[in-house]
Amino acid sequence: MPAIPIIIVLGHKLNPDGTCTADFIERIKKGVELARATPTSRLIITGGKTRKEFPSEAERALEYIKTLTAESNPLMGIQTKDHVDRILDTFIYGLTSRTILEPEARATSEHPRLVHGLLRSHGITPTTLTIVTSNYHRKRSARVFLTHWPEITSQLRTVGVGIPRFTDQIKESVLGVLGYIDPYDRYIMPTLKRLFRNG
Repeated sequence: MPAIPIIIVLGHKLNPDGTCTADFIERIKKGVELARATPTSRLIITGGKTRKEFPSEAERALEYIKTLTAESNPLMGIQTKDHVDRILDTFIYGLTSRTILEPEARATSEHPRLVHGLLRSHGITPTTLTIVTSNYHRKRSARVFLTHWPEITSQLRTVGVGIPRFTDQIKESVLGVLGYIDPYDRYIMPTLKRLFRNG
């Protein structure tokens, strides 16, 4: 299996109109920035269908990435640094060709298992594994990945984006405590999801 640096952008629930949220866009942009800086890397975008009437979060993210590259309009004039970056993405970095979608995960606890299986199916062994998520989500996402995929301990790092909101910090603190009680999300989280779905 080839050993390759892996950058994982964790998905985020879409807006009611099916577009990427501001938080998700920040994650995507940071993932693109890291992938541009490491031309040998693979960029994995995760996120399933959290709104059944729209495509998966991963598919929406890829659509957004294509607006950042020259592939959406390869004949555009080179007028700004952003235009140069788009041309380089298409003809040198091959950014979208290095992007792999994981369009099934609908919860943080599902990301490690599905990403692990995705890498195995592509015959890839990660030399490093960088998780890109929101700052308020960094600790929990790292803990979940290490719980479900302990052999990556030495390769794992997280990169956070955005300014944590107070409500997000409270939510993550509660979910963090629940995660220690039920690390594999077998009991507490499924029960809460059923309650909120039925409520």
